[in-house]
Amino acid sequence: MTNNYEWLVDQILDHPTWNEPVRVERVKQMGIHLSLRVVGIETNQYRTAVLTVAEVDQIAGKGIVNNELLSGDPTQFRLASEAKRIHLAYLYDPLFAVSMSQIDPLPHQLEAVYKYMLPQPNLRFMLADDPGAGKTIMAGLLLKELKLRGVLKRTLIVTPGGLWVQWRRELQEKFSEHFDRMDRGFHSSLGSGRAWNVYSQVITSIDFAKQPDILESLSIADRWDLVIVDECHKMSAYRRGPTKVERSQRYRLGELLADKADRLLLLTATPHKGDAENFRFLLSLLDPDLFADRDVLQRAVQRQENPIFLRRLKEHMRGFDGKPLFPPRKAVTPKFRLSQAESQLYDAVTHYVQHNFNLAMESENRNVTFALIILQRRLASSLNAILKSLQKRHARLAELYRIVTADPEILEKQAQDRVDDPENAESDTEREASEEQVLRYTVARNLEELEAEIIELEKLIKLAEQVKASGEETKLTELQKVMANEHIRDTGEKLLVFTEAKDTLDYLVDNFRQWGYRTTFIDGSIPTDERVIREKEFKNTAQIMVATDAASEGINLQFCHLMVNYDVPWNPTRLEQRLGRIHRYGQETEVFMYNLVAEGTREGDVLRAVLDKLKKMSEGMGGDRVFDVIDLMLEDVNLEDLIVEAVTQRQQFSDILARLDRKLDEEQQQARLQELTLEALSTEYVDVQGMALQKRVASENRLAPAFIRSFFLKAMEAIWPGRLDQRADGFYRIRAVPRDLQTVPDELTTRYGTVRETYNIIIFNKEEVKQHDTGEFVGPGHPLFEAVSYHVMQRFGAMLKNGAVFTDPDGSYHGLIWLVEGTIQDGMSNIAGRKLSAVYQPLDGGLRQQIHPGQLLDFAPIEGTVQLPHGTEALVESEDDLLGWYVGDVLTDYFAELQENRDREGEIVERYLKQSFRSLMARSQGMLTEYYEKSATGKDMRLKIHEEETRFKDLQRREKERMIQVERERSLTIAEPEIVGFALILTEAPDVDTTTTATGEMMRRDDEVEHGAIEAVLAYEAQRGWIAEDISHEKRPWDVTSISPDGDQIRYIEVKGRAGEGVAEMGEREWLFAENHPEESWLYVVSYAKTNPQIYTVPNPANRLNREEVLIRNRYQVSVDGWKRAAVKE
Repeated sequence: MTNNYEWLVDQILDHPTWNEPVRVERVKQMGIHLSLRVVGIETNQYRTAVLTVAEVDQIAGKGIVNNELLSGDPTQFRLASEAKRIHLAYLYDPLFAVSMSQIDPLPHQLEAVYKYMLPQPNLRFMLADDPGAGKTIMAGLLLKELKLRGVLKRTLIVTPGGLWVQWRRELQEKFSEHFDRMDRGFHSSLGSGRAWNVYSQVITSIDFAKQPDILESLSIADRWDLVIVDECHKMSAYRRGPTKVERSQRYRLGELLADKADRLLLLTATPHKGDAENFRFLLSLLDPDLFADRDVLQRAVQRQENPIFLRRLKEHMRGFDGKPLFPPRKAVTPKFRLSQAESQLYDAVTHYVQHNFNLAMESENRNVTFALIILQRRLASSLNAILKSLQKRHARLAELYRIVTADPEILEKQAQDRVDDPENAESDTEREASEEQVLRYTVARNLEELEAEIIELEKLIKLAEQVKASGEETKLTELQKVMANEHIRDTGEKLLVFTEAKDTLDYLVDNFRQWGYRTTFIDGSIPTDERVIREKEFKNTAQIMVATDAASEGINLQFCHLMVNYDVPWNPTRLEQRLGRIHRYGQETEVFMYNLVAEGTREGDVLRAVLDKLKKMSEGMGGDRVFDVIDLMLEDVNLEDLIVEAVTQRQQFSDILARLDRKLDEEQQQARLQELTLEALSTEYVDVQGMALQKRVASENRLAPAFIRSFFLKAMEAIWPGRLDQRADGFYRIRAVPRDLQTVPDELTTRYGTVRETYNIIIFNKEEVKQHDTGEFVGPGHPLFEAVSYHVMQRFGAMLKNGAVFTDPDGSYHGLIWLVEGTIQDGMSNIAGRKLSAVYQPLDGGLRQQIHPGQLLDFAPIEGTVQLPHGTEALVESEDDLLGWYVGDVLTDYFAELQENRDREGEIVERYLKQSFRSLMARSQGMLTEYYEKSATGKDMRLKIHEEETRFKDLQRREKERMIQVERERSLTIAEPEIVGFALILTEAPDVDTTTTATGEMMRRDDEVEHGAIEAVLAYEAQRGWIAEDISHEKRPWDVTSISPDGDQIRYIEVKGRAGEGVAEMGEREWLFAENHPEESWLYVVSYAKTNPQIYTVPNPANRLNREEVLIRNRYQVSVDGWKRAAVKE
């Protein structure tokens, strides 16, 4: 028997029969009886009941579908249609996630997400833009857009150890996306078998995830819908011969993630570090077959046909105004020398370091060399740092002396210890701890030598104390000069000072505060959350921040443009990282980096030579790109090793300078710079105009905040009346969220999060979120909004199928409006495209036409039973004809557009796959030929031949599979469209007067008046020198688009023509659109439009018109006095 009550499944029924709201789980029809299995919303108790059909109809009550044609409640119908439209908003708003995020993206960011990444059917992509371009923003925008499109549940983000905090903070603050951190403690508490499956959005560090036991637990975890890897260049692999590849543990992690991810996004600013083969291995994580060797990759690069890679340089990035995003950088290295007393201390400590270092090298005692280099770094840093370090070393060796006195073999055992170089520590904190540890190592072989070293340290400490007591420190004086030259006391300009030593940091902070500057600081001992607070303190109140390299990653300080390296790091990568804190998007001023390096010191002379050379290169090349790749330009010359050789005089300084000159030869480095910055791989053209146009289209179709707010308020009032109230400040709140509203399917909770029990501040406008840190930005993607939308569809969704009746106050429409959803699929069963269309079909048999689904808001609902016009039922029953028309007139063109794009992308992939497999097979055949020749000479090559033949057959199999896959992805088909719902629109409401104003004035459209008003407005705009276009025929929420002569301003003009003077009336869609565009929306009221047009212009009508004078009936009606008072003279 046909079950006519299947529609009841998942409906929520509220009736005394069950003493609580229940959800219908199952319906079985038994003649005139129905067996219902329901679950209580509040108690979660399951019950069954056998009721008559009549009883069920009575319980369901008003709002549940019945079998009468077009008998649905029009208010509920409109709520359901709006829920559907909002759910598919990305089909109209091409930048939907931007509206739902706290960002204002730039052209290159929009282009990366919406032009390059989103169109890919199965995203496998590397984004390799220059540092500071906002890769976190682009990744977050992609994540948000995919979530809003309903394709993401599980996301994993992998970052370097120190960056997870920044990632999690930005995703929460900018995209309202919460990520749970996976670390050792969390992993152990959950158990390896389920750790990665507990939360749907997880962030972790690359060096935690690469560990063997963690890799094992990842391998058995559920698949990820999206994996994002930041700084992916750390996943390195190298070819060690024709067939041997050496994979780092990080690269093995990359291989596992690539296998477990449906979508994979790799992020880096240095994709191949000058090593093309390493770069190819990185790309193979995205597609192991696409680029088999460097030649194939190079051909793709030359033809700009790399479908899985995008790189843009800073020079090519522009704002929507066409201006460069990044200001210039300038490095300054002031000249200064140490005082006589400082020089004496420097020479004494350096002699101690040199002597003991060479002894340590002779005895192969690496631990001691680490300790001595730390002393030399501290000597170059500050008097305070070297004094504290000498005192610490003295204390460690004195303690060691006492231990050795009791156990003379300790020195021998200590010499056998093996510790890691502190410079290789993953974090600032670990490095400081490691430095403390190595200070106890010595080259002394017995008590006498140990005692002699302790005595020498005492002399050095005394000398350092004398110099410090003298009160002179040349470098500190030089810092004061820099501050004076930049006039920071007078201007209040902020200053960022970097140092490697915690003792130097403490010393500088004390001095700055004594000089009267408000100062904050960050070092390795500061907890992660506190660093965020210190960053905000520097931005809002403090003028100076002093930082160790703990602040060189993960914080953004582009509000500061002055930086001083109080000591220059010996590792050039850190120099880049430091500069990257202030030279990034948002920096509006030329950046100055001062490097304080004393002349006449061994390490200082090497550093100065490098900095001077880089400065000349930058000036000679007419740009500052050299600062982005300092470490790569010196990759064959280890700068730290050169400095150590200079300090210990293991190499003549002239030889060191000669090596630097050869390495940094300006002419040779011009080509080298292009290679290292991947200029050849970069996409030079960022389509700023194209992105600006797309941004405008998105703005014109944007639903947030007004449409989103309107839907939410009406839905709450319809289902939970009185539970949402407006605060005194204009925001909203729900003091106690209804129990049934909190109850949603697990799938929604997994994807969007849990609905809370209370919401004190609900905000719909993202521009207002900054006013309330504790406010909730509610919209699509937020758990509360998604729960409301879900319940609307559960309760009222069936109304769409049953249909409802409306009237058109303008009298333009008289017929059916169908809501139709069309889908295009590829051969892999993936959705290639989707459309939600509204199709108007006149009752008089006129031509069908597409209209905007939002136009349903223009029509007034008709309550109660309506006498349907003749021909309505026949028109409803002609849905098959409608679907045929929809396929032929709507989907066919859409299909052709998608097919053209798929063909273009497929041809590129197919071309390089064929070239790659051809190369791999030729290489395999070459190996087989070699093995056969050796076999002919008598060598036993049977195993080798068997292995290579197997490999060749595997290549043939893989090529066939990939070609089939490409063909399937290219093969698109039109799926059967679905009728979502339909509504009858009448020119007049039977027995209902909806066409008069509050004063009884008739409001009927007069085409002659409307035409005269439009013509008057076009002439008025032309007189102003603007370019105006009449789009009233498109039935958008405005009638005329007008653009200023310079193209920088736009007006969306709603025209209201009157034969004389009368009430101005705006539809709901027009009013909400005006709310969304307060700066661009205008109301032009044209009185006496047919005879003597007079134009009254009202800017920002939704806010400027006095709300007390706006009567909200089916439309927003404004009295003559009201719109005249709001009009402005231009």
